[in-house]
Amino acid sequence: GMAEDLQIILVSVDPARDTPEKLYDYVRYFNEDFTGVTGEFLDLHRFATQLNIPFSKVPGGGENYMMEHSANIAIINPKGHYVGFFRAPINLPKLNIGYQTIRATRG
Repeated sequence: GMAEDLQIILVSVDPARDTPEKLYDYVRYFNEDFTGVTGEFLDLHRFATQLNIPFSKVPGGGENYMMEHSANIAIINPKGHYVGFFRAPINLPKLNIGYQTIRATRG
């Protein structure tokens, strides 16, 4: 199982449409222990790109535009340092082993 001190954060890639209320409902759909984060588009874009989880707005579509994003999972240690990322598609047994290895080797 996952450690008690693990924190899962879902970051919005569409702050123009993701109100805090919508984000709250969306995150709770996955797990009520997860945390949702939003902010200014450019800040989120820079943050996601630095974590190897790029996203972009698909040109056209008017108000019904689409967002393209990766399903990679970034790992950040308790000190706030970027450790790496798991590439999508996610394989749960591999993810679990990788996570346990990171915890064992990096403390």
